[in-house]
Amino acid sequence: MKPLPDIEVLREMLTYCPESGELRWSEAAPRHKGREAGALTKKGYRQVQLTHEGVIHLLYAHRICYALHHGVDPYPMEIDHINRIRNDNAISNLRIATRSIQMRNRKDGALDNTHAANRKPIRITYPNGDTLITDSINAAAYILNTYQSHISIILARRNNIHKPTGAHIAYA
Repeated sequence: MKPLPDIEVLREMLTYCPESGELRWSEAAPRHKGREAGALTKKGYRQVQLTHEGVIHLLYAHRICYALHHGVDPYPMEIDHINRIRNDNAISNLRIATRSIQMRNRKDGALDNTHAANRKPIRITYPNGDTLITDSINAAAYILNTYQSHISIILARRNNIHKPTGAHIAYA
């Protein structure tokens, strides 16, 4: 897995509907304008071939959708399809996850195992009002460090975690 091209490049080339999960080519891609972006792989994921500045990028649609909605490249974290439907890219079905969380979601069809079920979900609220829920302190730390990398996370108390950037983390 590699980092995505710049978010602005993605926004210029593609449009995303968070409710339906549809990813479509914009006017900046005249050959494909308005068509659904990408094709299904043998494993059931939608993959998009994007050419920018002469470089061809093969990208998973769920990573692009997450980045377009949240304005942050999820790299090096993974994006998990909560309902395990690989081509359902609605934002309500996508969450940032560590490899172990993603693997637990795959095992036995269980969304959580006992270890993860004992964890409280964590809600991140950005200054613009966008919110994100994750069940991993590590994922929350990554998201906020990506959001504003030069400020470290302050763990105030076990039940109240916050960052002095205007972004706020608390147990949901």
